[in-house]
Amino acid sequence: MTDTETNGTSQDNGAAQVSATPSRTDSSNLQNQLRAVTKERSRLSTELAELKPLQAEVQQLRAKLAESDTRYQQDMHLVELGIKSDRARRAIRREYREEIAELAEDSRPGFSDFVTSLREDNFYGKLFEQQAPPVQNQQIEAAPAPTPQRKMVTDPNAGADQPKDPSRPFDEAAYRSIKSRKERLALARKYGLVK
Repeated sequence: MTDTETNGTSQDNGAAQVSATPSRTDSSNLQNQLRAVTKERSRLSTELAELKPLQAEVQQLRAKLAESDTRYQQDMHLVELGIKSDRARRAIRREYREEIAELAEDSRPGFSDFVTSLREDNFYGKLFEQQAPPVQNQQIEAAPAPTPQRKMVTDPNAGADQPKDPSRPFDEAAYRSIKSRKERLALARKYGLVK
């Protein structure tokens, strides 16, 4: 029995030693995994903190895009109605914003309904009266444009100085401006007027 007990205890001790070693490695593996998860979590939270301002900026840009799109659609609607003045379109858009700000969401009129109601307004109705209604699907036949006729010119030099004589190589005023008789003669000889 001693052999069996010795073998049994030694086997039990070996089993205890074997089972103790894996539990230490399991706990160290779990600790390593926990550290890795913690590092990953902190890295992700840092990236998330960096992304939050960018997400806010994207939200702002989307809001600006929606506002710009709405303004464009409103402008095109007003241009179709004949209002081409930037100031008039801006005034109508401003009036619409003020009107919908005062009303509850369920009773707010659409932009086209609002513009239709403005036609009856004393002040804004004048904008629609001044603008001609757009002509659609009508072909306007214009009379042919008259051909321009040339005016008869009686004297091509009327009201102008006499043209320069091409036979004279220099101007008389320039010749007279020369004070010295010697220089005048040299100029005249140069051009063959005096021998």
